[in-house]
Amino acid sequence: MLKGPRGRAAIMKGGHYWRLAIPVVSFDLVACGPTGWSTNPEEMLVVRFPETGEEYIDDELTEHECEVLLGLNLCLTGNGDQLAQSSWYPLYKTFQHSGVDYGHWTGCSEAFFSIAASIQPVSKDTVAGECKLTRQPIPITKWRDNTRGSAKSLVNAVG
Repeated sequence: MLKGPRGRAAIMKGGHYWRLAIPVVSFDLVACGPTGWSTNPEEMLVVRFPETGEEYIDDELTEHECEVLLGLNLCLTGNGDQLAQSSWYPLYKTFQHSGVDYGHWTGCSEAFFSIAASIQPVSKDTVAGECKLTRQPIPITKWRDNTRGSAKSLVNAVG
């Protein structure tokens, strides 16, 4: 997904999307600029200047692509058709305007990302040859509580 225009959109979106994309997306792809008009309006960010009527466009990730990149999981709760959400990284709606959304990538952002990325979610049982989850995705409610502003709470969120 990140090797084409969607990777450029992830870089341009910033935050965790940017950080997940930088090892995969080439600088040349980013420097080429937007891919142009899309038949899907969700794939474009359009800015219109009312004074001149000029429009500028850029690539944008769809909500579904954002959820895929951050590892959103939907699970039945056992309470009828109710679903619980969990993810490997905080969703945009949780992270945006939170206490740790500084508007740019910081040392704290990188430390948190590194902690979350370094915890191996899967381990291989060498005897049985089976893969087992050693860490679960974090519930959205816990992400919300733990993105209110303290580095300690972020470490607790993934640990």
